This record gives sequence, structure tokens and C-alpha cells, in this order.
Amino acid sequence: DKLAWTRRPATEKIQVEDYQRTHVARTIGGYGICNLQPGSWTKYANIDFGKGMSKARFALDARAPAPNAAPAKKFVRRSGNSVMEAIPFKGDASVETVRQWEISKPYTKDRKSGPDLFGEVFAPETDPKAGEWSLFLQPFTSKGGITPEAGVVDFDVANGEGSRHACAYARTAIHAESGRSNATMTVTCSGGVKVWLNGELIIAQDKPGTWTESAKGVIRQGWNTILMKVNQGTEPGNFSFKFGTVASSCGKIVSLPGLPADAQVSEATAAPLIELRLDSPEGKVIGQLLPGQSECGIDHAAGIHNLYLVFPGGAVNNVDWVRFEP
Repeated sequence: DKLAWTRRPATEKIQVEDYQRTHVARTIGGYGICNLQPGSWTKYANIDFGKGMSKARFALDARAPAPNAAPAKKFVRRSGNSVMEAIPFKGDASVETVRQWEISKPYTKDRKSGPDLFGEVFAPETDPKAGEWSLFLQPFTSKGGITPEAGVVDFDVANGEGSRHACAYARTAIHAESGRSNATMTVTCSGGVKVWLNGELIIAQDKPGTWTESAKGVIRQGWNTILMKVNQGTEPGNFSFKFGTVASSCGKIVSLPGLPADAQVSEATAAPLIELRLDSPEGKVIGQLLPGQSECGIDHAAGIHNLYLVFPGGAVNNVDWVRFEP
């Protein structure tokens, strides 16, 4: 095991300044971390959670909430027993890769090749709620041990591998505080691709490549739905998608996988001080430290993972250490 010497037991105190990577956060003279703005995160590699942890304890200094402050409003998505919070964009007037989607099972048609399916109309194109869908929250590792970079959706691997001469769909929802025109959307795809924004076809290309559309990029105030169709021939079908608001403001923007209806609601909740995530800043949330707390429960973290401390609200002055308990 070449990485055994770098492994750290989760039960030992992890000094937060001993991170491998960071976004925005800084150390305080080599002790703890500070400058914790909304969206800051730190990475701790090769943490051994053993057979499972149930609690995390922190030493930190949090800012007191303003008197009579209203609880933060969040959009959430429920799927079975899981609750996913909307992912905020790093800032308005930015271009970002959308990483979380719902993806459909593959569609095929007798005696039709993958490219031939470009013009075929399947259920999701006429009824956004139709079809069988599953969550895609981070890249799947193939049977050959290959994991694509974050933001790349590989339909073949996500659907169990082996699909050929098929097409599949992906959908996600973006919420904007205010509407605007000329939002830029860019898709890179290994095969033919179609993109619908709020039911309007804005990109249709029957070959691989990178395609950009802004003239039809009209973003509504509130929820906007993006539907993607990707063709797959004898090679796996994959895509990545970027959404941009560089030219003018949309206000606060968040995204959720799936449709902006039914299972997606607005909830008044206290924003967590710290989110504990596995393997990426957008990875599985295993715990949330809420205001007024110094410890939180952990949702079955076992085995060896990279640990990310994510600071969604910017309400923490500094953090000294974190330690886990079985």
C-alpha cells in the first residue's frame, strides 16, 4: 500500500491547517484556518474512517447571528430517504460546470444505430416527467477503473455499461433571483446532442464537438429546466455542460438535479456552519454542523476517503481542529 504512510485515522485530532488543498480559506500563522467566505473549503486526503464513524467534534469560533435574523431559505430535493440541498454557484457573472443531474435509462429502437436516434422522439422530449430516472451526483468509476473528471457525465458507465446504439437524457434545474437574456450555455459531447431550455430547443448538433448558444439563452426569474439528449454509437456517450451569466446579473443562482417541481421545495432552515463531504467539494454530505453546535452526527462514513470541510454560509471566524468518534 503505497499510500499507507500518508493515511490518517479519523479518530485522531485533525488540525485543519494541515490541508492538502484549499479554496479561499487561509491559515492563521500556521494554526487553524480563517478567511472563511461562503463557498470556502479545505481538503484532507486519505482519511481512514475505519468501520464507521457516528460523530464529529470541532474546535471553532463562529460569528453570532444577528438578533431576530430570519433563518436562511434553501431549496432542497428529496429522493427516497435522501435530502439534497441546492448547490450555489460561486458567484453571479460567472461560468460554471453543472455537475449534478438526473439521468434516464438508455433508449433504443430496432434496426436503428446510435446516430440514427438523433431525430427519434422519446418520452422525455414530450413529457418531462416521463421515463425512469436516477441521480448522477458525481462521476462513476468504470469497470476498467477509469473515473472521468468532475462534471463529465458518462451515460454508459452510469447505466451499468454495455449500452450501444442508444441515446439517453439528462435533466437539471437552475434557480435565478432575476431573469435575463443572453445567458451562455456550452455543451461538449462525444456524440450527437440536443439541449432544451424551458422546453425550447436551443442546441441541436448531430456530431461530436463543443457547442455554445447565448442568443436563445433566456433565463426566467425563478426555476429554469435544462434537458439534454446524447446519442451513443459504438463508443460511450458522455457530455459536460457549462452555464454562464458573464454579461449581466441574475442575482443568486443555485442548481438541483431533476425537475423544479413536486419534490423540490423551499424550506426555512438554519444554514450550516460546516458541511462534511466525501471525495469532492460537491460530494456526499456525511454531516452538518449547525449554529450553536460544536459537534454533529455522521451519516455512516466508513473506509478511506478524502475529507472536505465546506463552509457554505461564511459564518465561521476560524476553525482549529476536527476529530471523529465511532
